[in-house]
Amino acid sequence: MSLYENKYRVTYEAFSKFSAKISKADNKKELLAIMETHLKYLFNYKYFRVLIKDEDSIKSFNIFQNSICPTEFILDVVFDYEEKLLAKNIPLYQNTDGSFLKEYQEQLQICEGKLWGWHFEYQNTELCVSLISDKNKPFIVKDIEILNLLIDSFFTKYQQLKLRNRLHKKNLNLENALRIIKSQKLQISKIVDNQKSIIKKRTNALQQSNTELAEISRLNAHNAREPLSRILGLIEIAEFYTEKELKTTILKNLKISAQDLDKALKGIIEKSAQAIEKLSNEDLSS
Repeated sequence: MSLYENKYRVTYEAFSKFSAKISKADNKKELLAIMETHLKYLFNYKYFRVLIKDEDSIKSFNIFQNSICPTEFILDVVFDYEEKLLAKNIPLYQNTDGSFLKEYQEQLQICEGKLWGWHFEYQNTELCVSLISDKNKPFIVKDIEILNLLIDSFFTKYQQLKLRNRLHKKNLNLENALRIIKSQKLQISKIVDNQKSIIKKRTNALQQSNTELAEISRLNAHNAREPLSRILGLIEIAEFYTEKELKTTILKNLKISAQDLDKALKGIIEKSAQAIEKLSNEDLSS
């Protein structure tokens, strides 16, 4: 077996281990840790970077060959060459001294550095993948094949975790909405029960009032009608009496009947006023 064949047999074995590990990643932090741990077994690099642009945000992470900086997601950091990759989607290969990395340039100790860059697109997500290699850590064209496999595996897992997190948030929102609905339902139930109680109370009060009003009406018909009938009767027969008889009999009886009618009307007015006052007090207290 040639040296080249042996190298790629080892590389693909390393990739198999990487795939097995990445499939078990439970969150994005674990995903980046696996990338950092296994990347050095797949190809040479001094610096490796992935920029992810989706509908929500732009984020990136960096892996340094000598671990001079922790691997973590960084928001809204885009280098000039990445803007060109996003705009033109054309792979790049150029000389670099790593100056765009600023404080990390000196620690990288780049010797005759080369900047490689590729653009990947997965539905609504774009990836810019780039790395710096040099004379001591050479990256060659044949390594691109394993890099493509790496990015496919990485993004598949990244997307899976992202969708799972979204689903988890939606479930939490749904649970919160259900709690709110349950609470509102309980409040509505209390309001309905309270309204039922008020309606029942007012219905009972109305029935009582109707009974009292019926009694008042009956009294009206009986107490007021009787003296009024006497008065009307006396008026009817008055023409048959002499002037003397009118003064001594008819007027005397008219006066008595009028007093009885006045007494009956006062009783009716008093009972009606009491009933009205009672209804008003019940309305104010309910």
